[in-house]
Amino acid sequence: MSLKFIEILFFTFLGCLYAKGQAGMEKTFGNPLSTQLRVESNATGVVISSLDRVQLAQYDECGNRLFALQYQRQINPAAGFFAKDFLQLSNGDFVFLVQARSANISKSVLIRTTVSGAVVWSNEIYNPSGDFNFNELSIMEDNQGDIIVFGCLPQTLFGTSFPRLTKIEAGSGQIIWTRSYLISKTFGKAISTSDNGVLMRLGSTLMKVDGNGNLQWAVDAVGLANNSELIFEISDGYIFTNGNSFTNFIEIFKVDFQGNSIAKKSIRIEGLAFDIERSGNNSFIVGLSRTNASFNSPVELLEFDDNLNFLRNTRTTISFLGTDLEFNSKLEAIVVGKPTGVNSCITHFNSDFSNNCNTSAVNPTFLDLNFSTNNLSVSQSNLNLSIRPFLVSTSPINYTETEVCPASPPEISLGPDRSICANSTEISDALGGHFDSFLWSTGETSSAIRPSQSGTYWLLATSSCSGLSASDTVEISVFPTVEINLGTTATICGNQTTELIGPDCNNCNYLWSNGSQNQSTNIFEVGTYWLEIESENGCFSSDTIEVDFGLCDCKTYIPSAFTPNGDGINEQFSLSVACQTQSFQFVLIDRWGKVIFQTNNPDFTWDGTLNGQNCTAGFYSYRLEYSPVGADGRLTTQVKSGQIQLLR
Repeated sequence: MSLKFIEILFFTFLGCLYAKGQAGMEKTFGNPLSTQLRVESNATGVVISSLDRVQLAQYDECGNRLFALQYQRQINPAAGFFAKDFLQLSNGDFVFLVQARSANISKSVLIRTTVSGAVVWSNEIYNPSGDFNFNELSIMEDNQGDIIVFGCLPQTLFGTSFPRLTKIEAGSGQIIWTRSYLISKTFGKAISTSDNGVLMRLGSTLMKVDGNGNLQWAVDAVGLANNSELIFEISDGYIFTNGNSFTNFIEIFKVDFQGNSIAKKSIRIEGLAFDIERSGNNSFIVGLSRTNASFNSPVELLEFDDNLNFLRNTRTTISFLGTDLEFNSKLEAIVVGKPTGVNSCITHFNSDFSNNCNTSAVNPTFLDLNFSTNNLSVSQSNLNLSIRPFLVSTSPINYTETEVCPASPPEISLGPDRSICANSTEISDALGGHFDSFLWSTGETSSAIRPSQSGTYWLLATSSCSGLSASDTVEISVFPTVEINLGTTATICGNQTTELIGPDCNNCNYLWSNGSQNQSTNIFEVGTYWLEIESENGCFSSDTIEVDFGLCDCKTYIPSAFTPNGDGINEQFSLSVACQTQSFQFVLIDRWGKVIFQTNNPDFTWDGTLNGQNCTAGFYSYRLEYSPVGADGRLTTQVKSGQIQLLR
């Protein structure tokens, strides 16, 4: 399969026929579940689709079969009726792409069902000008939730076979548009892309269209065999596989988002690549069937990063032809396919690529090669296709299931005895088993805890599906962390600074967000500041504080006395305001309440006179009211009062 929806057809049910709390395993299925299987998963369980009989089987997360249905045509049920592709829509519903034979004509049918398998609509795509053989190849969902059908128009209609895309409105099943591309190709694959377009591979030709089906570019990959294998989107372009007819080795090609060649790698394994899946943020898995005819080799899974560097691999115990690959939310691989003498099978791997009964894989060798792409000129045209109902019915089916390697008893591991930092390091089940109930020696019931003191810790984990439990114990030595309390807020007054001070700590390393490595730091600007301390045991702690402009008191200096006696010393009274003021008023009164002096000038001086006459010696009361301007432009009114002494 390939990307997003063809790649692994339905993002529905997680697990892979294993019970929660059990390790990976392998199973085979008997009739009537047929051979061309597809698998999908999400947090609920597993869905398996059979294409050659249009079947759908759903399992819960405990591996219990919920239902198994087969879809049949109501009119002429004995005629050919099999699926070409299958996907799960983003809302959870399923869509089959079906080929229905009628009077030597292959009809194109889409069946949409609910999560429980009930038919929502079943429609035939047809040509109003006359029936012709539809050669449908795959379906996908675009970013808007609509369905894209990829196929090729028949030679009998146009004298040659052309690729075709039809966009279907998922809610109603009606056609939005149909485009054909005038390049002679019979088979291919297509994927929906992250920019809401479609990438088609037709032998050695790659064609990219936008969300309306308009061609953006077309290239021919030089040296690529004229067959149609896998295509897949990665972080910085597209990859596609090829079986080299001369060496029988698998080849991986990489192009950028404009179709320009980037890299080519030859995997020195004979076989057929049957699927590519994303296994991490920047890595992908290629599923390989070692032999296409005799089914006498295990399935290989090889992981690469997006630069085509090999990371790891594993293999199945059963020898079979792989047909689909899927990863669940725990990044555990699920593979389905056709083994020798058995109708079909499924293998589930754990996230570490183990599966309880698989053998060790032998690392293959690789060869990096060069390749190039040439631009192609391809024209497109619109087609007038229509939709009409196609009647189908459903019936339940039953089949046997046999475990090749029974699932192992559940295990957990808290890891080796160790030292950790208090309240900052989690301990949990290192194996990541399928458990949903937890009980710690502390009484906590979460899947992980953060110990605050040294001691012996145990965990009892239980699976609600199997009813089985597993436990483990670990000795933890806890190093204390340094407690930091910078407070919630601090203020800067005017153009001054404020000092932030961390706690005393022996042999500690300090790091402030402004780069200071001292215990304290001076702050000149408002903002969010943090302090991180590393203790001598390597434990980290941190705290954060907000620094803002404060409504701070503007510093003033008011003398308590002056001596206007003509000796030239301290003859004038004045005061000092150490900031800019928006308003200023100073008033001086005698002991009877008479105003002796007043001013609005902060730079005033008073010589001890009133109307040219010396005032008598004694105490005079003052009142100062002023509005200093903060660094952020805010004003606050300050009032001061007191007495000064006039001495003669």
